[in-house]
Amino acid sequence: MAASGRLEVRSAGLLAWDPDFSVLGRGSSDSDVLIFGCHQFMPQQPVEGLAMACAIRHPDVVRAAAGHFEELWERGHDALEAVTDALCRSRSISDA
Repeated sequence: MAASGRLEVRSAGLLAWDPDFSVLGRGSSDSDVLIFGCHQFMPQQPVEGLAMACAIRHPDVVRAAAGHFEELWERGHDALEAVTDALCRSRSISDA
């Protein structure tokens, strides 16, 4: 998959992506949605108690979040090679 050219991985500063959000779609369709909050990717900070997220479908809000995503993407750096190397190493270790 990594060699196909269809996968891109960028690294942004840790605090740049706080709080977590995802835009499902590209922010250009009325069917796109913004998921805001609670999906953490940092296992060292487990969520204690109630974790909540909201799904927002208002097109203006989704477009604004998509624009913010693009800003973060541009400020980040290409991390595909590092991620691919780590995945290959973990696979070779588990095969041993």
